[in-house]
Amino acid sequence: MINKKGSLELSVNAIVVLIIALTILGLVIAFAVTKFTEVSGKLQPVKAPTSTATAEIPVQFPGGSNEITLSKIADSTMSVSVYNSDTAKTVDTVAVTCDIGAAFSFTVPSTTINSGATASIPVLMKTGTTAVGEYACTIDFKASAAVVASSPIFITVK
Repeated sequence: MINKKGSLELSVNAIVVLIIALTILGLVIAFAVTKFTEVSGKLQPVKAPTSTATAEIPVQFPGGSNEITLSKIADSTMSVSVYNSDTAKTVDTVAVTCDIGAAFSFTVPSTTINSGATASIPVLMKTGTTAVGEYACTIDFKASAAVVASSPIFITVK
């Protein structure tokens, strides 16, 4: 005869092990989702499309506006279109001059822009110790300290 009590204990054990395994799997997935959400929240791109810069408008920001909003707690990125009306230059720095109390840090990779040409330059923006508020600034794209293109920009920090 088959021991029915033994087979019942085996199926109960299997169900308990399955429930524990599914619980652990759920916890691992929840942990991974939380960590990925934290990492992706640290870098917020400005998602509006950027128009092509021209000789009349040498710097174009996303959305065609010279107003951007930055988060106090997260770094942001945007792609800026820059027109070079001078000789061929390698843009390697960005200087942001603002009202009193603003300490923004904008970083760009070295990008060569030929004379009369336009380039799309990715910009990493950090608010640093800047307080929440609105700031009227000037952004200068420079090549070896010489200004290639300049534009007024209004920055809101939230």
